[in-house]
Amino acid sequence: MTEGEKQFFNAVSLYLVLMIGMSLTFGFEAMAIDLRWWILSRRERSLRDIDEILHADSLTTVSSLLGRKIWYKIRNFTWDWDLGTMITSCLLWILLNIGAQVAIASVGLTYSVDTAEKMAHMSRGNVSYPNMTQFFPVKLPDGRASINNVGAQQYTANSFGMMALNLWSATQPIPEPATIYKSGLTADLFGINKRSWVFVFMDTSSDGLTSAYSDRTIESTLSCESYPVLEGGNGNFENLNISKNGNSEALKVKLPTAAGPDQTTFFTVPFTTCGEGCSIVEELEASANEPWYYKCNITVGPVINAQNANQEVSLPLRHMSSAAIALQGYAANPEPNNTQYRIYVSESTYGYPRNESADDFGYQISYFAIGAIAAAANSNNPSIYAIGDRPVIGTQLKITQHALLLGLLIGLVSVQAVCFITTAFVANRVVVKDESVFSTASTLRPVMNSLGDHGNVADGEQICDVLNHLRLRYTAVQDEKDRSVWKVGLSNAERLRRFPDLKMYD
Repeated sequence: MTEGEKQFFNAVSLYLVLMIGMSLTFGFEAMAIDLRWWILSRRERSLRDIDEILHADSLTTVSSLLGRKIWYKIRNFTWDWDLGTMITSCLLWILLNIGAQVAIASVGLTYSVDTAEKMAHMSRGNVSYPNMTQFFPVKLPDGRASINNVGAQQYTANSFGMMALNLWSATQPIPEPATIYKSGLTADLFGINKRSWVFVFMDTSSDGLTSAYSDRTIESTLSCESYPVLEGGNGNFENLNISKNGNSEALKVKLPTAAGPDQTTFFTVPFTTCGEGCSIVEELEASANEPWYYKCNITVGPVINAQNANQEVSLPLRHMSSAAIALQGYAANPEPNNTQYRIYVSESTYGYPRNESADDFGYQISYFAIGAIAAAANSNNPSIYAIGDRPVIGTQLKITQHALLLGLLIGLVSVQAVCFITTAFVANRVVVKDESVFSTASTLRPVMNSLGDHGNVADGEQICDVLNHLRLRYTAVQDEKDRSVWKVGLSNAERLRRFPDLKMYD
């Protein structure tokens, strides 16, 4: 999410929480309004209790009723079942309302809107791409202004390949496009089936602060053969005799130099090719006991999913990187073929003996080649600025407590459902009056008739004081003239566990 989307989400989530809270509050109030008539029907009560029960939808009134009942118990040191039921009911009702609001508020503790750590938000904007037309030398000597010197580029290619040892390689799947790249924390190179290496290009914001993996990849592949050395394999001779295809007949190979034992000499002819982006690299694994000769075709392919010239890697750079492990920047052999070579001791990563395994040998050369590409793209080559998919660090919704969130939502729905079913079952035992003042007034008519022509401007407190002697319950009584007709109201009549059917009322 962008910053604007984050603010919108926060506003919507706050609105939803408030709406859920109000919905629960109104739901509990509606249940209380229906239940109050059943509560009034259970026993005879004073007018003050009746007045407060009729206002039971208000937590303030319920709290007042609870406090008055507790004070009555403390003052008179009395206790009965009805008093205990009233106190318990008030406590449960208050705790239920408070608990529901606490549960709703706790929903906000189960998630957070944090800075995105894995995926970037991609939007059109200025993006920097590495200039992959050639290898750019790190430094230029005084008096040499040209960066196009081939020898300097070849030396740079080899140096960048050595830098690949500092890159993080992995055989894990290639990351999805827009995955945030963090140097030293996320992989740079990806090994594929022990036969090739892949480098994933990054899209980088023009300020250089944010990089994310793109869908553009470049791959180096290998094809190697290994041959046992029959003569000259101890490193002290420039001429070798090797056995090809297991035949006893020797095939002669000339080395650019005799570098001694316990080392590996890589050599190539820079301007020869075995195809587009392909170089032939030969190696001698010198040993007094088991020397081996290898011949590899290393290919660096084109950029996959490149959409414009700024995203391409030039053919000369691909060809040079495929032979980078053997390049040193100048011809080391006086013969016209311009052979170049590099020597790696057997204790080094690239010189470690592979003991006949052509695939292992080619795998490390392929790694060297793609590492040179990666180092050029990520570290040294100048940038080209153009319009593209610009990565932006956004925000993401993170649910930190899945179980708690699920429990709160299920709990809230379940409690409200149980309360609704219970209310419907209990309240239907009596005639539930609606909230109209006229409907309530008709029920209270017998009480108000006790005042006669007085008390027209008295408030509720004064009326309760005057009629404090009355003890009434909500019940149904038969009409004195027509016994088949029932009337509901406040009276001293006996309690009915269930009121008659509504069709029988006047």
